[in-house]
Amino acid sequence: MGGAKQVYLLPLTDGGAPDIPGEYIYLPPPTTPAYVLRFVIEGTSSICREGSLWTNIPEECAEFDRSKFRQFSLQPDFNKDIHIDVPINQAGAFAFYTTYSPLPEFTASSLPSQKQEKSEVHYVDVSPALSLQGADLPLDALSIFSVISKFMGKYPTDWDSHLRGISQRNYNMIHFTPLMQR
Repeated sequence: MGGAKQVYLLPLTDGGAPDIPGEYIYLPPPTTPAYVLRFVIEGTSSICREGSLWTNIPEECAEFDRSKFRQFSLQPDFNKDIHIDVPINQAGAFAFYTTYSPLPEFTASSLPSQKQEKSEVHYVDVSPALSLQGADLPLDALSIFSVISKFMGKYPTDWDSHLRGISQRNYNMIHFTPLMQR
């Protein structure tokens, strides 16, 4: 029999928001086999009414595309919570939201069906697994200096003085914003 699968529970509120203190979701680096992020939704939640959970967490071996969301249909259940298991295969900042049909106003006459509502977008941060020469490197071992590349001046004449100043401050990594040709 194989080892137990590691599962991280993420309960959602009736409005589709994370039901955790601070609403910040930070997960450890991906593992082999992949651990699971389990979205837990109360079976009678209003977001289950013609509802869906949407996430851009990529499937195994799929390339990440920030704008490509997968849909998981939510079926109401009066007897139990709904569980949606999403394997975590790669590090990154991922998004999720819900869509659903809100309950109609209580009235004696029939109302046309309401259009779908969309919850706020929420984020899940999956930490990267860093290594140096085959040894694991804790994230707090990095001291990163971010540079807005367009303010660096002409390359290489102006860059040398900036890079020298950064190196004298004992940073061990430099993050450059993407360079765009003007």
